Amino acid sequence: MAAPTSQPEWATDASADIVAPTSGKQGAGWAAEERPPAGYLNWLFYWIYQWILHFFSHTITINASAFQVRDQAAPVGTRFQGYYWQSSSAQDIVLNCDIPGIDGKILDSLTIYVEEGDAGGEEINADLYEIDMASGTGGATAKGGSKSSGTTGGNATFGWTNADAGIPLTIDAAGGNSYMLEVTLQQTSANGESKLFGIECNYVNS
Repeated sequence: MAAPTSQPEWATDASADIVAPTSGKQGAGWAAEERPPAGYLNWLFYWIYQWILHFFSHTITINASAFQVRDQAAPVGTRFQGYYWQSSSAQDIVLNCDIPGIDGKILDSLTIYVEEGDAGGEEINADLYEIDMASGTGGATAKGGSKSSGTTGGNATFGWTNADAGIPLTIDAAGGNSYMLEVTLQQTSANGESKLFGIECNYVNS
C-alpha cells in the first residue's frame, strides 16, 4: 500500500474549540449513547494529528564541529574554532559538511543557524550539492539554488524548504548518492567574527 498523500489536519487554528477531558473521563471513555462535546472531539483529533506529524517527520541536528575546512590553509592570525571564524584580515573561509541519509525518508528542509559579525558587512553563504557516488566520478550538482544570510548582522537563520526547486531530496543511505553542504563565512574586516552554530535537517516519509 502506497503512503497517503494527505494528512488528517484537524483543529489547528488558534480559534479552535479544544477542551481536554478530565483524566477520569479519558480513562472511562464515552458512555453508550453519549454525545461528546465538540471540544472533547477536537482535542482527540488534534492530538491524533500531532502524533501523526511526529511519526511522519524526523529531525537531525548537526553541530558546527562536524564541518571541515575545505582546501584552504588558514593563514597566521586566522582560525575556525568550534563555531566561529576570526581573522586578522578580511578573508573568507569555506566549510563542508556531509548531509546524512535516512532509509525510507527524504530531506524536506535544511536550516542553517549563524551569526554575522557586522551589520552591512559579513554575509554567510551556502550551497547544497549532490555527490554522485555510484558512477565513481564524484561529480557534484548544485541543488535548490544558493542561499544567503543577508548582511543585516546578528543572529540569522536561512536554508532550503520544500518550496525550493529540487527539494525534497532523496538521499540514498546505501551510498548511491550523497549530499554535501558548503558554507562560506565572510570576514570583511580585521578581527571580526562570523559564527556558524550548526544546521537542522528535517526529514519526512518518502
